[in-house]
Amino acid sequence: MQQFSVPQFLQREPKIFGPFTFKEFLALVFIGALIAIGYFWFGKKNLILFLLYSIFVGGGGSFLIFGKIQGMGTIEFLGKFIDFILGSKKYLWKKKEFTQTEFLKKDSFFDESLKADKDDALNKIKKKKNIF
Repeated sequence: MQQFSVPQFLQREPKIFGPFTFKEFLALVFIGALIAIGYFWFGKKNLILFLLYSIFVGGGGSFLIFGKIQGMGTIEFLGKFIDFILGSKKYLWKKKEFTQTEFLKKDSFFDESLKADKDDALNKIKKKKNIF
């Protein structure tokens, strides 16, 4: 019998205003209101400044509403990013300092019976080289 994988944890908001969800619609209305306020504030006096303002507000707002970063909405991503930056961080790992002999004793390959004496090593060198 063939098994099928069933997707879990699907999150879908209902589309209320055409292709937009309620949150997206409210955000678009807010962005439109900001652009309208900008028009009445300085749009009649300086058209180029108003166009730059509306591109900045409209583009930034659209990115915040419809953009996705790593599969999640931009606003949700920014919220998690700010929580991470401002939240407390707990580091559990602590480095323990070892001396060289303690480190060797903890090594599984270290065996005390294989340890050579200094005198044995010097005697072997003297026999082979006859230098001393």
